[in-house]
Amino acid sequence: MIQCKLCGSTSFKPIYVDPAIEKCAKCELVRTKKTPHPNYRSYHRDVDYENNEKLFRNIFLKRYKLIAGFTNKKGKVLEIGCSTGVFLEIFKQNSWDVVGIEPSQSGKVAEAKGIKVIKNSFEKVKFKSKFDLIILNHTLEHVEDPVFVLTKAQKLLSEDGLLFVDVPNFDSFSSRLWGKRWKYLLPEEHVHHFTSWSLIKALEGSGLKPIYINTWTGVFDVDNPLQKIVTQITSGKPYLYKSFILDMLNLPFDILSTKIFHLGTNLVVIAKKP
Repeated sequence: MIQCKLCGSTSFKPIYVDPAIEKCAKCELVRTKKTPHPNYRSYHRDVDYENNEKLFRNIFLKRYKLIAGFTNKKGKVLEIGCSTGVFLEIFKQNSWDVVGIEPSQSGKVAEAKGIKVIKNSFEKVKFKSKFDLIILNHTLEHVEDPVFVLTKAQKLLSEDGLLFVDVPNFDSFSSRLWGKRWKYLLPEEHVHHFTSWSLIKALEGSGLKPIYINTWTGVFDVDNPLQKIVTQITSGKPYLYKSFILDMLNLPFDILSTKIFHLGTNLVVIAKKP
């Protein structure tokens, strides 16, 4: 039996049988029983970033403004899993020194934007300098040992540096509603599935102190909802027009899950050294 990466326990309780999702009986960290091994050197989701860069920029601008509210420093930022560099480009345009880690071919797109890209996995890279900000945007759920990754990130942070983590919220209203059919479960890709409780425990176990935690869904996931609507309906892409219709239908759900129950689909945490 493979030990829990958070507490070392070998006792797990099944949540779903097919797909095989289980929860640690001691610390409640959720994991995919059979560890997925997707090929991140040719990762299919990178195409989404390339084809819908305007939409993703709207998403990442919300996160940039959130992070900027916690620091006056425009220093050195590392994004682990930077894909095509959409997020880092916003930092670069705001005078940050940017570095990305991306093993897939999309790293070439990021390099074309003037971003330094390390084409390897974070776990294997040796760094010579500290960072003022480290980003794990929908990356932590993919790694086999999140505590190792968070601990290494903590050691790479400058004394007043920040860590930004964004993961799918396994405890979200949408996850509870859809169960094993939840579209963000992705057992063929996601090794671990975090709740706010288990993510905070993982951060604290890695020597980090959470200073901000929030969840949001749908229309609340972007910086400018109106701009998203305009992009969807003027893109000429049928799948984006369909997503616009779904967004409108889901708006009451977005309000309930984000504003009323505080169980949004995205779980966002900012942490620092104690």
